[in-house]
Amino acid sequence: MSAAHLSISKLVATGNDFIFIDARGPLEGAFARISRDELTKRLCDRHFGVGADGVVFVTQDAQGLAWDFFNNDGSHAEMCGNATRCMGRWAQDVLHVPSVEFKTAAGKVVATVEGENVVSKLDFVHPQLKWIYADNHRAALVNTGVPHVVVQDKIEDAKANWQAIKSWRFHPEAGIKGANVTFLEIEGPTKFKTVTFERGVEDFTLACGTGVLAAAAVGLVDQKSGFDAEVVAPGGKLRVHFNRDFNGAVLAGPARLVFKTVLGEEILR
Repeated sequence: MSAAHLSISKLVATGNDFIFIDARGPLEGAFARISRDELTKRLCDRHFGVGADGVVFVTQDAQGLAWDFFNNDGSHAEMCGNATRCMGRWAQDVLHVPSVEFKTAAGKVVATVEGENVVSKLDFVHPQLKWIYADNHRAALVNTGVPHVVVQDKIEDAKANWQAIKSWRFHPEAGIKGANVTFLEIEGPTKFKTVTFERGVEDFTLACGTGVLAAAAVGLVDQKSGFDAEVVAPGGKLRVHFNRDFNGAVLAGPARLVFKTVLGEEILR
């Protein structure tokens, strides 16, 4: 092992996987000299790196814990719902606490371990729902920490329509970075299926926490069925609860530690 090394943890929440790095202190050697976005791209590469949907750098200041979150293409993201649940599991393993509060660019989060599940309470402003149009089809633009275009369609049909995905992903009303594209299939008043094409990954993932929240918000408004939902993504089932007026939410489901290891600088070559 080289003199400089990097300790990492890999965690997964309903198929959404992340690398966690304890950055409360300085990194060593080349790991300190390389930018975080470039380090993220190296680590997330599933052929030449470790492989992940994103990287979480856990930081700390006078106000407490925070994170610096990167998608696997090196881009920043304000929020990642499933990663917040992984943060709870990471804190249990590293900090030996059952619950952790931390700051994100989208607001404060409290993640609490409850057996195999981790429950995240997300503090975000009311996710205003706006109807937008492309190719004579209607979708909902909603921000649950990051923007999502929510399209109601059969999941199997939606995943095959790459032209529609591109249209929604870069819709002019979605902002300069564009939006995630989340497909919603309504199975009952409070039961939904969903899958998300994630920006920054530029592919479908097995689960997207903010996508699950966005799909649940649109589905509950469409069905006029309250504030609680069960949402099934390809990677598993999640429970959602919104505060009244959809001001803040709770996201609950499994999250687990996959492995911990130490990397040498060889991975940067």
